[in-house]
Amino acid sequence: MDENACQGTRTYTYRYTACDGSHKDWTYTYTIERTVHPAQDGTPVVTKDTVECLDDAVVPTLPVVKDVCGNTLDAPMPTVTDNITNGEGTRTYTYTYKDCAELDYEWTFTYTIDRTVAPVVNADGIDNDSTVRCLNLANAPAVVPTATDNCGNVLNGSLTTTTDNPSTLTCEGTRTYTYTYTDQTGLSSTWDYVYTIEREDFTMPDNAGTTVACISNATQPTPPTVTDNCGGAITPTGPTEGGTYNGCSGTKTYTWNYTDCEGNSHDWVFTYTINTPAAPALTGTWPSDKSNYNSCYAGRPAFPSNADIKALYTPSCGKTLTVDSVDLNITTDDCGWSITRKYTISDGCTSVEKSITYSGSNQTAPVVDITGIEDTVNAVYVTGSNCEYVVPDLTTMVPSTSTDACGAELTITQSPAE
Repeated sequence: MDENACQGTRTYTYRYTACDGSHKDWTYTYTIERTVHPAQDGTPVVTKDTVECLDDAVVPTLPVVKDVCGNTLDAPMPTVTDNITNGEGTRTYTYTYKDCAELDYEWTFTYTIDRTVAPVVNADGIDNDSTVRCLNLANAPAVVPTATDNCGNVLNGSLTTTTDNPSTLTCEGTRTYTYTYTDQTGLSSTWDYVYTIEREDFTMPDNAGTTVACISNATQPTPPTVTDNCGGAITPTGPTEGGTYNGCSGTKTYTWNYTDCEGNSHDWVFTYTINTPAAPALTGTWPSDKSNYNSCYAGRPAFPSNADIKALYTPSCGKTLTVDSVDLNITTDDCGWSITRKYTISDGCTSVEKSITYSGSNQTAPVVDITGIEDTVNAVYVTGSNCEYVVPDLTTMVPSTSTDACGAELTITQSPAE
C-alpha cells in the first residue's frame, strides 16, 4: 500500500523456512477503511458575531480540523451565503473539510449585520443659522451638509419639515428647515438651519405742510403710502387733529401714525399755517360826509345804522361781522354844529375804522312876539315930561315866548334912539 494512500489494505507476510529449505508463508492483512469524519481539535472556536456593516463580515478565524488519523486538514474555500435586506441580515461562511476518504466536516460562521449607529452629519464649516429682516428672505439654505453612515457611505439630506415659531409667522420669529439623513436601514439623523426674522425699522417720508388764508382751506389731506422694511404697505391710524389755531391765525395739524408688525412706530404730520384773515372789504359805497345842513343840532339827520354799514362790507374767510359806532368831536353853539360818527367794523380778528361827519347851521331868524310892545312904547312917549323923548327898555319887554328856530336863549340888544 502506498504511503500516501488513504484506504486499502496492508498485508504483513511471514515465511517459515525448514532446514531443508522448504518454507511456508503466513499473512496478516489490515484493511484501512475510513469511517470517522474529521473533527475539530479540542479548542473551541467562535461561530458567530454581530457587526455594524457588511464590510465588517470578514473571513473568520478558522478552527483546526483533523481527520480521524490526526492529520490536520487544509482550510477549504468557503461558501458565502448572504441574507441581507436594506443593509441588515446575515452573512454565513460555510467551510467543508474533507479527508482523503472524502469524509467531511462542515463548519459555519455566521455574521449578523445589525445597524445601531445613526449617520453622522458632516457640518464642519457650514453655517446653520442666520438673521434676516423679512420672512421672504428666509429661503431654504443654499449649502447643506452631507452625512456619513456607520459604514462609510455618504448620504445626502432631504428637506423633511419647515417649522415656524410662532406657527403663524407673519412678522418676527424663527423659521427652521430640518434635513433628514437616513441610511438604508432606516437609522436617521437630522440637521437644522434656523433663520431668525428680525424686522428693521422703516423709513418715513418727510412731514409736509402749506400756508392757507382761511381755516376752511385747511382740509384733511391724503396721507402718504408707507411700506415697512419688507415692502408691505402699512395702514396708518388717524388722523389726530391739533395745532395752535386761535380762531384767527396759527396752525392746524393732521397726524397719522404708522406702526409695523414689530412695533416700529412713526408719525407723519401735515401742518397748515393759517394767516390772519384780511380785513373786512368794503364792497358797497361808503356814505359821504355832509355839511351845511339848514337845521338845528337837535334836528340833524340820522347817520347810517350799524346794520346799514355792516351791509357794505364782506368779511374774509366767511367770518361774522360786528359793527360798533361812537359819536366823536361833537361841537354845537347857537349858530351851528358838527358831529363825527366813527364806525368800527370787525370780524373778530381784524377791524376797519371809518367815519362820517355831518355839520349844519341855524339860518332861520328868531321869531319875536311884539304883541303889546307898541302900546308900551307909545305910552312912554306920551308920558315923557317936557315932551322929552324917552327910549323904552325893550329888553325887558320881549315876551318869554320869543325864541330862535333852534330854541336858543335870545340875547336882545338895543341901540340908542337918535
